[in-house]
Amino acid sequence: QLAAAGRAGCPAGLLARQSRSDAGERRPRARARARQEREKRRGPHRRAREAVVVGSARAKEMEAMLRQLQVFTRERGLRWEDLFCDFDRHNVKRVSEDAFRRGLTASGFAFGPGQIEQVVSAFRVPLTEVVAYRDFCDAIESAFVRKGLEKRPAANVPLMKPDLSQPTTKLHELDQDEQRRLEAVISLIGRRAQVERVELKRFWVDFDTRRCGFVSSGQFQRGLAFLLSREKSGDYAESAELIIRAYSNSRDEVNYRKLAQDVEQHIRTTATDQAD
Repeated sequence: QLAAAGRAGCPAGLLARQSRSDAGERRPRARARARQEREKRRGPHRRAREAVVVGSARAKEMEAMLRQLQVFTRERGLRWEDLFCDFDRHNVKRVSEDAFRRGLTASGFAFGPGQIEQVVSAFRVPLTEVVAYRDFCDAIESAFVRKGLEKRPAANVPLMKPDLSQPTTKLHELDQDEQRRLEAVISLIGRRAQVERVELKRFWVDFDTRRCGFVSSGQFQRGLAFLLSREKSGDYAESAELIIRAYSNSRDEVNYRKLAQDVEQHIRTTATDQAD
């Protein structure tokens, strides 16, 4: 090569330096190729183990999220399919990813960071950019509905889990002074109910489309205004705020059934005391 380079007029030293440079560049490439070959030989097993770990963790997260969505669905009486059907013009039970995200957001559920994308990924149709929302709805409704029972009437259907049967019922706690004032307001409502001979629940039952015993605070105040309007209950706004605080849950929904039960209990107790 040196002789050929000399005949071509190329300095031998330059050719030698270039050869050493090429060899130095080839060595890292050879090492990288060897490392890639080793990764290929053991890669599938490692990637499989990593996929199992990541998949199991994501499956647990998705299961927990679906559980929360089922509780939310029970509390709100939500029909998830109604949120997506307007985007499904051809009634194929599939919508685009953007439409699916809009439906999830419109539900009112407080999704955490990245949870919407996690749901989209879980129910995305493979190799497409559409989401099978019917599968998502079935996953939510599986806590309440068992499909195919008409074909298997003797199938064993498990009972609904207790924490899905009722909405969040934990009410706010009151101090002693607020409790004393609340008892006075309940006494006024009881007297009004006796005089007018009315059933308290009828003031709110029409608003309770889910028949769960809870209505919004605005709906609750409509009936409460009638019950307290003619009574000398002092400041109506203060009394209404106290009752709403005492009988509302963490979602600011008022448990009118509990109020009616407390008023009826107060009426019975008062009647017993007077008889004695």
